[in-house]
Amino acid sequence: LLSLAPAGRAAYDDSVFEGKTWEEVVDSFISDYGVDPEAVTMGYCNTVTGEEHYHRGDVYMVSGSMYKVPLNMIFTERISRGEMDWTDTIGGLDYARALEWTIVNSDNNVAENMWKSLGGYQKYRHLICPYMGVDEETVDAMFWKNNYFTAEQMIYCLRLLHTEPERFPRIEETMQRAEPSRWFNYHEQEYKLAHKFGYYSEGSRLYVNDCAICYTDDPICIVLFTDTIPGKICNDFVADFCALMCDYAQYHTALRHEEEARQAEEAAIAALNSPAAQETGSPPSAEAGQTPSAAPT
Repeated sequence: LLSLAPAGRAAYDDSVFEGKTWEEVVDSFISDYGVDPEAVTMGYCNTVTGEEHYHRGDVYMVSGSMYKVPLNMIFTERISRGEMDWTDTIGGLDYARALEWTIVNSDNNVAENMWKSLGGYQKYRHLICPYMGVDEETVDAMFWKNNYFTAEQMIYCLRLLHTEPERFPRIEETMQRAEPSRWFNYHEQEYKLAHKFGYYSEGSRLYVNDCAICYTDDPICIVLFTDTIPGKICNDFVADFCALMCDYAQYHTALRHEEEARQAEEAAIAALNSPAAQETGSPPSAEAGQTPSAAPT
């Protein structure tokens, strides 16, 4: 499955995807790395077509600093509503810099001041429910216990951020400046990313995560949670998951465009061969709603 270069991006040709479902592609990727399938959760969403897939998508995992994305969505939406301004201060720091410090620098102290200003950690969790696609009345109790999210929740968050940017000004652009050479960007990437990593260690447990909007021809949202995968393997695994998902998206976008072109050509031929066209020597009129969008060559 993998074609790895020590200092570069994994390359995935069409044979990796041809005739395979997303689940089969991901299962092969996990297997080839020798990673325990129970040690990872994954999510994928094409923001243009709506195609969406998960590996253990409803399983709660330690999110690390990925929580700073929905945290900032609270404040930026207040700005978009005119309820606060970029110069308003939180813990002595104007919010414009707080956004930069929490997303680009991943500053935990600034983030703590932010959720404290909202009324505490539990209040912050209540406020982000709409951004994570959950109902606070029915969401699993794990959502309230600690800094846990599921892949499904993070994909919902990223998709909302990307498709409704007017509600959350500057976040996506700021995420584009974060970690240009680590996590999903650990290997040189062909496509621009807006991402936020999550890293947390506790005893022998190590959680390395990343979530991103990837600017493939059809922009995609992806997320990966890991639980205690050995260091160097984990770095490559995380980076190559991003490459795999980008190449998967490009492969299927090309297939869709080919199918659209084929259907357009068939429609054009059918229009030229219709009884009306045979009688008049030309395709049906635009008023009939049958004019082909392209003529056959």
